[in-house]
Amino acid sequence: MILLGTKRGLFKTKFQILREDYKTATNIIIKGNIATKEELSEIRKKVLQERKRENKIQLTILALIFLVISSSTYSMLTNRVNNTPLHLEKSNELTQVNYNESMAMGQQLLDDKKWFYAAGYFENALLQIPNDFSASYNLTLAYCELCYTKNQAYEKANSTINELIKNNPNSDDLKILKAKYLE
Repeated sequence: MILLGTKRGLFKTKFQILREDYKTATNIIIKGNIATKEELSEIRKKVLQERKRENKIQLTILALIFLVISSSTYSMLTNRVNNTPLHLEKSNELTQVNYNESMAMGQQLLDDKKWFYAAGYFENALLQIPNDFSASYNLTLAYCELCYTKNQAYEKANSTINELIKNNPNSDDLKILKAKYLE
């Protein structure tokens, strides 16, 4: 009588391992390879129970995999949704706050004649709001002062003021600044 299909090979099949486990667990003594119908029925029940248990474990694993995949997909989708205008407004507000702080600190350092540190804050302000005239002008002023007082950053001062004049050709303040410090 065949209980379940088995494969022949070098290793014991899953059924053979289960059968030995059930023999030990239930203290069924089977002489040779012959078993009574009751013993076969009991082994069959236990094998089927074990298969059901394994199927439940496999289903649980599949459910966990599905949960992980769906949660990662959800997080990717919500990250896309987070770029909606509402979140962009919050991001813009934060950018504006950082810009204002950088400009205030840069201006304070300009007043204290700490040109190098002021330049750093104005560069940070330009990272927050690129092409801002006020930050660019103050950065150029810091470079010009650094160049004039310490003979440093001439190339940087010259390139930033030329770029500003190129973008704002009608600004007399920039022309005066260039004439005062770099010519």
